[in-house]
Amino acid sequence: MASNATPKLVNDLLTAGEGLCTGLEADGAAVGIKQNTGLLARPELEALKTAQGTFTDAETATTTTYAALHDADLAASSFIGTAVHVFSITLGNTWSSAWLATGLPDNSLAVPSTQDKRYATLGKLNTYLTNHPDMEVSTKKIIVTAALADTLYKA
Repeated sequence: MASNATPKLVNDLLTAGEGLCTGLEADGAAVGIKQNTGLLARPELEALKTAQGTFTDAETATTTTYAALHDADLAASSFIGTAVHVFSITLGNTWSSAWLATGLPDNSLAVPSTQDKRYATLGKLNTYLTNHPDMEVSTKKIIVTAALADTLYKA
């Protein structure tokens, strides 16, 4: 016996639905279809098309949002790494109690390994640089300031 399974992919379902509605509208009465007529099926198909369009729009927006988040996280990682290099001139090249005030996690001078830790570190570096403006650097190539830390934190 031939299989007449419902399509699993939305595009296949839309194509099959279009064929079903067209057939019901053209020949439904002739073959005695009384309950699931083309007049009832067509609005259901149109609702599916609308829902699919809404889903696709949301999926696109999510992709854009994740790309923005990725870019913000990349900028945060770069800023933290630059800050560590700038601070190491004064605080030393290895972890010590002098680094505690910077808020770097895990008693390490490495850029934090998780996005949550990088986010928290930006807030702490903003506080540190606000309290220690003498540690800020702002040149054409290197910017380590409380203002930039705050901007990246908010991003």
